[in-house]
Amino acid sequence: MNHHTSSPSDEVSLVDLAVLLVRRWKLMLAIFLAIALVAIAVAFMQSATYTYTSLYSIAEAQDAEGEPVPLEAPSALLARLRLQIQPSEVREFLQANQWGNLPFDLVFSQPQGTDLIALTSNAPEDLQTNVENLHRAIMKVLAQTQLDLVERTEQSLDYRLEGLRSAIRQVGVVDGNLSVEVNQLEARLAAIRPGGVSQLAVRSLEPKGIAPWALVLISAVAGLVLAILAAFSSHFAFAVRQRLATG
Repeated sequence: MNHHTSSPSDEVSLVDLAVLLVRRWKLMLAIFLAIALVAIAVAFMQSATYTYTSLYSIAEAQDAEGEPVPLEAPSALLARLRLQIQPSEVREFLQANQWGNLPFDLVFSQPQGTDLIALTSNAPEDLQTNVENLHRAIMKVLAQTQLDLVERTEQSLDYRLEGLRSAIRQVGVVDGNLSVEVNQLEARLAAIRPGGVSQLAVRSLEPKGIAPWALVLISAVAGLVLAILAAFSSHFAFAVRQRLATG
């Protein structure tokens, strides 16, 4: 059986590694500077992206137990926003601005544990006015649909109240059950609270993503690592070619 014994020339010391890096310093510097310059250019050319948030408080009513509840189910309201209001308003917005595509996103959600509808968009600072305008248009339509629902609900309760009061007047005697029902309807009518926009396209305090200085720092570390690997790879390739040439 053949045993391969390493010769002293096969062993690499720290001094050899240092000498190798010194000899390949031009290659390492070129790679490091290339990566660093690209990172600096990207970091300072890209616009900071912020999150803009609008909030709408859903109109409230009163349930059978006297507890406040949303006048319309948040899931139904979100579905109307996504399937009806958003497409219509985005289409008009694009036509007004002569854009082919919307340069920012629109995300609707209901923050957990609240009766709020949130509309968020991620966009660079130079598009803030456009985000505000579209958010305002969507919230205006949403507020109008909620106002229409409030008015219909109030009209329905008023109609029922008027019917009960008319029945009491016709009977001429105050019926206990009718009085209770009248009181309940009056309480439900008084408990209705219209919805409203509580904030419009408020910008986040900090931009999204990696800060420019952090990107430059990460790229510098990555550039240094790649430069060292390139130096070793170059030396290895040179050693292989030399070995092949000598047979």
